[in-house]
Amino acid sequence: MSFLSARVSPATQLSTQIFLPSPALKKRAGEGREKLQRQNLRVGSGPFEKVYLRVILTDGDRIQGYEILDVATPTGRWGASKSCAPSGRFEGRPSGSIARLVRFKLTHYGVSPAFQSVSPIGKGADVGETRDHRQILAIMFTDVVGYTALTERDEAAAVRVRTQHRDLVRTLVGQFEGEVIDSTGDESLSIFPSALRAVDCALALQGALRSYPDMRLRIGIHLGDVIRRNGEVVGEGVNVAARIRPLAEPGGICVSEPVYQMVRSRAHVKAHALGAQSFKNVSAPLLVYALVASDSEPPRPARRRRRVLVMSLASVLVVAAVMALNRSALLAWVALNAPRFLAHPIEQKIGFAQTSDGVRITYATTGQGPAIIVVLGWATHIEGGIGSPLYDVAGLLPMSSARHLFVRYDGRGFGLSDRDVKDFSLDARVRDIEAVVDALHLDRVGIYAVSAGGPAAITYVARHPDRVSRLVLAGSLVSTGGLRSEDLDRIRRMLPIYETDWGTPAVTNVMVEWLFSEADDVGRRVLGEFLRRSGSGRAVAGFLRAQLELDASEQARQIAVPTLVIHARDDHVIPIEAGRAQAALIPNVRFEIVEGGHVAGTGGTPGVRARIIGFFDEDSGVVASPK
Repeated sequence: MSFLSARVSPATQLSTQIFLPSPALKKRAGEGREKLQRQNLRVGSGPFEKVYLRVILTDGDRIQGYEILDVATPTGRWGASKSCAPSGRFEGRPSGSIARLVRFKLTHYGVSPAFQSVSPIGKGADVGETRDHRQILAIMFTDVVGYTALTERDEAAAVRVRTQHRDLVRTLVGQFEGEVIDSTGDESLSIFPSALRAVDCALALQGALRSYPDMRLRIGIHLGDVIRRNGEVVGEGVNVAARIRPLAEPGGICVSEPVYQMVRSRAHVKAHALGAQSFKNVSAPLLVYALVASDSEPPRPARRRRRVLVMSLASVLVVAAVMALNRSALLAWVALNAPRFLAHPIEQKIGFAQTSDGVRITYATTGQGPAIIVVLGWATHIEGGIGSPLYDVAGLLPMSSARHLFVRYDGRGFGLSDRDVKDFSLDARVRDIEAVVDALHLDRVGIYAVSAGGPAAITYVARHPDRVSRLVLAGSLVSTGGLRSEDLDRIRRMLPIYETDWGTPAVTNVMVEWLFSEADDVGRRVLGEFLRRSGSGRAVAGFLRAQLELDASEQARQIAVPTLVIHARDDHVIPIEAGRAQAALIPNVRFEIVEGGHVAGTGGTPGVRARIIGFFDEDSGVVASPK
């Protein structure tokens, strides 16, 4: 089982089985017990093997209270039903020292909010049941170089680095068919079905860190026999992988002989032998190798296998039988799920950038040539949203990438970028663009702003005219003053509801009706699901609340690069008058009107997208590809 970061509404009770300590926490649990002993608190006999809790969480992953259901020690099990109020006061039996130890570990060692999720339990559940499952797996350990020294020097920076490390690992491990078992502190433990998947993930991790100059990782990988037990992974294979990791240089990867034999023939991997190494608690020396990426491009995350396709098609038939009476729901389900099991027409490369205020931005690139970056900033998901390779029904991505390096990114708070953010100001959105351009080492880039992305794109161009070749403003506006008064009133009224109930289809459909009124019932269901996937209600409300205050009129007057403003005649979201007003502010602008609604005006149809790409082609050869 992987770690689960639980986010629930205030006062909502989540029953979760939590094991403390996990392998990475046993030493820390002992340290906590010793500290409590020094404080003359009775803690019983020996460190505790397992603690089962029912946890009450508040929004934002803060513990509001928790109840101890059962405590297991080396000398036996103490059944209990103990409660902890938000104040941290415990009542009940056994002695409060156990409860204090649990609370100490949860708060002092930062175990919360990452809980090992096994299965919901309640009072009277058999919490003593365990299940062992033996497997041959690739085990990967990572840790942050210099984390302890950083903690002593700058605790806030250490917390930021720890969070970035955890987010990177969780994002990339999943893409390479792996599973994160533990990500406590500056370390992580992950497992993979094959050595090649683990090595490819490690190479991707080290490659992604080019965008994080303050963070370097050591990675160790071993292929061995392990036991999976209630969300934990134990065995000599885990021990060996942990011992290999310290041998890696900062920014390096070390692997055992079994892993090396599995990847030695791969063109994208280079290795040099470090010789036989002896490890504590390992019976025989083991050959270890240091790996680096060669100039050849590593394989991308694996596609679904053919048997998965067959199983999935069978599932489609079952669902079709169940949903036969609801044609729209069935077609929407197929539209959302069938693409996951079919070949993608185009592959994308995913990378990570870090803004000047410490926010991780995830971007994707397709194609080669002069660079174009799409600016929207909200309601996106580069892997599973509108315009991603998975759902590019109109074939706009191959068209845009045929002669260009086409860059898309998830704005802060959305998609695969950092979601726990509060700043959606104009300056913050410009920092997102700056981070992506810098991460790709682009000398000059074409900016393609869509809808709400207009103000941020205009501001970026005004601040960095030397790094922009051309600007397209498609279905956008410089400020919300261009919207209809009834639309502004509706947005303001809906903000609190978006914030608390965005996951409810009826609420999301209000936004769908406004943005995609021309869509049929199936399309609206699909688009509603995309919006819910893209981000939380808190992010949506935060973005829109900031959007209502934006005005880039002054920056628009400063634009000195060739600019195309393109707008749809029947755009009811951003009226064509707003497009005209925007164009009137920009010197030497080209203004074009296209037929259709908001989707067409933003370049969402092949004909309009071809006109937009053609405008960038007029500057052929000016924009540099990534170095």
